[in-house]
Amino acid sequence: MKYDYDYFVVMDGDGQHDPLLGEEMVKTAIKTGADLVIGSKYIDGGDSSGGSIF
Repeated sequence: MKYDYDYFVVMDGDGQHDPLLGEEMVKTAIKTGADLVIGSKYIDGGDSSGGSIF
C-alpha cells in the first residue's frame, strides 16, 4: 500500500502530549529541512506540567 504523505506525526496516546504541537513540529521540519523532529520535555523550553496520571 502506498501513501502520498510528505509528513506524519506520531505521539503517545496517554494524554501527556498536546496534539496541537504536531503542526508546530511539521512546520519545524519544513523550515529546517529536517527528516525527523523529536519533542522532549527534557530540553530547554520543555514542559512537564499538565501530564496525565498514567
